[in-house]
Amino acid sequence: MRAHVAAPEALPAERLGRIRHLLALARLDEFEPGAASGGTGGRLLSVGQESTAFRQRVGDLLGSPLRGERDPVLRLRAADAASERLVRDAVAHRSALLERHDVRAEDLEAEIGHRRLTLVLGGGGAAAYSYLGAFAALVEADRLPDYVVGSSVGAVMGALLAREVPVPIDDYLAFAAGLTYRGIVGPATRPRRHGVRAPLALRLEEAMGSFLRNPDGTALRLSDTAIPFDVVATGLRGHAARVIPATVLRALPALARRRRPVPERMPGAARPLLLGADELSRQLSVVDAISISSAIPGMLHHESADPDAALVLDSLMVRHRIDALVDGSTVSNVPAEQAWSAVRAGRIGGRDTAVLALDCFYPEARPRQAWYAPVAGLVTSQWNRNRLYCDAVVRMPTTLAPSSLAPGRASVERAAEAGAATLRAALPLIDALTTPTSWADVER
Repeated sequence: MRAHVAAPEALPAERLGRIRHLLALARLDEFEPGAASGGTGGRLLSVGQESTAFRQRVGDLLGSPLRGERDPVLRLRAADAASERLVRDAVAHRSALLERHDVRAEDLEAEIGHRRLTLVLGGGGAAAYSYLGAFAALVEADRLPDYVVGSSVGAVMGALLAREVPVPIDDYLAFAAGLTYRGIVGPATRPRRHGVRAPLALRLEEAMGSFLRNPDGTALRLSDTAIPFDVVATGLRGHAARVIPATVLRALPALARRRRPVPERMPGAARPLLLGADELSRQLSVVDAISISSAIPGMLHHESADPDAALVLDSLMVRHRIDALVDGSTVSNVPAEQAWSAVRAGRIGGRDTAVLALDCFYPEARPRQAWYAPVAGLVTSQWNRNRLYCDAVVRMPTTLAPSSLAPGRASVERAAEAGAATLRAALPLIDALTTPTSWADVER
């Protein structure tokens, strides 16, 4: 797709569509007939083993030109020539799948002809205000995602995008411009039950309450959002739940001396937990989920005021054998792996997705950013793993320092404008990754 963006005139649309459709058919592993069309699905088909020979044939013929040829025009033309040799194999493989599993052709088309867009939003403190501009660019281009996953402040911003369609961008910009530090953070007063002890607490219930309620005044839950939306939190077990907060607090004097603030690896008993990916966690309110995901261990604490949410969290912690829930950035700052895995497990029906990751994380060891820096040393090693699951990564501009949580209208608007410009530059690739294809392109 990058070759097509670099040389859009190299191939006609239908021949590019043939290459993409063949690749999608080769990727097919598991799917529920009807689910990709918005139906209930119901029967899960595993076709990976019977697709091995066709997948190998596609890899043999398309792998060399797509991976080995640097010139985009030559790459596309070589892939086009190779795809002609795959048509007969594709016809036979597709016919066998339809007959063997009694699948309607239109259900198979819906699964492999429509690649869904998954938007992954990484943490990064106030630098994430640039996401508001990125959202505006997606709205303008009519490219809203099919699924949104966020971690830390990426979860906070993702909640705004996912909650309502059409997306009221102007309302969100006005909200961000009017934030104050006291409106976001205050003393921690609730006793520890699900998080870890910290001197400060997030006040997102008060700051965002008007956006995160249903019309009847009840709390908006993860199951209620207009766009499917999940949140990454970190589950800590035993020793990790005690050690990580202490490690963070000990790091602050070193940060002030401009040394590396924390070790790159935390204790091994820390794992990502995708809130919203199962029926139990979808009962959580959006504000509780995003607050948990943003609770920096040792710095920010969150405990739900909702007794029903407390029972859900109790059950989750027992089910996953964890002792505390904290900031998702601790284990997965740009949670592409969790998003991709959820789609492959059927979270949004169709299982073929293009993962677009927005990254605004640029850590700086400055004393004024002490509240934010404790997770900085963790992110590099995480990113090496998560980027393997990304089809496109957009690194957002750093117009704001991570600690500038209440920067004022001018700064928010500047960050949003820069974010919109950056996302617009990536739109041709996003379109190339998600433009629907058709079996007719293969048979043409």
